[in-house]
Amino acid sequence: MMVHPHANDEIALAFHRLSEQAMQHYVSCQQQFSQQIAAYSEWHIDDDSGRLQLSDEYLTAQSYPLTAIATYIPAVQDFAWAWANDAFAAPISEAAPRLRELASHTQYQIFNTPSFVATPAELDTLCALALWHLQGSAVFKVKDAELWVCYVVH
Repeated sequence: MMVHPHANDEIALAFHRLSEQAMQHYVSCQQQFSQQIAAYSEWHIDDDSGRLQLSDEYLTAQSYPLTAIATYIPAVQDFAWAWANDAFAAPISEAAPRLRELASHTQYQIFNTPSFVATPAELDTLCALALWHLQGSAVFKVKDAELWVCYVVH
């Protein structure tokens, strides 16, 4: 989410600074997590336990708790917060409503808006802000042809 070149109000500038910091943190976390999981060949999300399970026939399995962030339909750039979607099981969506706290923190009501149009770059920014706010260790994206689902890994 780029700041408009003519934006000069404090709220927009503060949001831009926060977004940039969150994105730098996101990139760093993603690199570290990619290295941690590089050796695993299989993954599975267990909705009942709210965990990402990684395995390989030669390695000890790893498991990470997850919080659902959002769903995204790339063909129409439709972004929908997980807190507004009852399709997520309780363990994965338990902390999702905390993402609404970003509305009061940033003064941007997009965090209280159930769904909206977002570009892939904006999706990454929103995931970075979710990662920062929930103090996770990475973001895990499940990208199917028609639907992407984004999670914070704890």
